[in-house]
Amino acid sequence: MKTPYWGIIGLSATSGFVGAIVTNLLLPSLTVIAQPVQEHVKVLEAEEFRLVDSDGTVRGRFFANAQSYERGLQKRRIPSVFDGGLELYGGGERGSAVQLWVDDKDAGLRLYDERTKARANVLLWNGDSSVELLDKNRSRIEALVDRSGNSSIDLYDTDGNHRAALGHASTEVVRTGIAMEHPESTLILLNKDGKVLWSAP
Repeated sequence: MKTPYWGIIGLSATSGFVGAIVTNLLLPSLTVIAQPVQEHVKVLEAEEFRLVDSDGTVRGRFFANAQSYERGLQKRRIPSVFDGGLELYGGGERGSAVQLWVDDKDAGLRLYDERTKARANVLLWNGDSSVELLDKNRSRIEALVDRSGNSSIDLYDTDGNHRAALGHASTEVVRTGIAMEHPESTLILLNKDGKVLWSAP
């Protein structure tokens, strides 16, 4: 029986052709895998980063040039726009939160309750340093050291009226409107209209 040479030759040629095709398909991927890993990105630019949980609820933000979401609280000390900040949320953006903000000269730390009301502030503002504690009805106590080095502890009622001061204070005579400066050893009690009820010394 004669050996089917032509069949063997045809089978070999077909195998070589198929092998070439498979090689061409596999080599590019092997070449990519063999390439060196690119160097990691050293600088990442963005105006805001957000942290979300598995439900998609925002739990934190790191941002620049952002609008403060609570304006009006102590406008003389808290700007409505600041250069950058960090916020962490307990129950979403409208729940309890911690907020840190900075600008070119000032900085602040604020704590919010579940109603998004500020309950504590630590502030550096226009050269003054202060710590404020507030209750849910907005009455507050403030410890302040101003840019001149004067220090005081002040109490305010729910309407924002100055009711007591310990340390350096400035009061106004209701009848004349004349401002009076009191030394750091002073204790003052005032009524809701700002009239001095008692002071020592």
